[in-house]
Amino acid sequence: MTFEEFQATRKYVPDARKSDLPDFQDFIEQYKHPVPVLTYLDDLFINVHSRDWVNCDDQYLLVIENQEWSGDDLEPLERTLYEWAQSAGRA
Repeated sequence: MTFEEFQATRKYVPDARKSDLPDFQDFIEQYKHPVPVLTYLDDLFINVHSRDWVNCDDQYLLVIENQEWSGDDLEPLERTLYEWAQSAGRA
């Protein structure tokens, strides 16, 4: 799978609390507001921050294991997620 094909799997989910994302279900109780995310390959995701309720200066947040990246430019975060997915045999 190429990076562009990986990007083409992106879907906007307006509230991950109401989704079937397996990794998100462990933390669902702590969120009082809708949690928008961008999903890739159906179960990998990048959080989309709403600055009116999250104390974060950046629009996007990616967490993989014990590392996190944030920024306003989505493509570098997508590339990081894509490279991780490749290393995990997912892409």
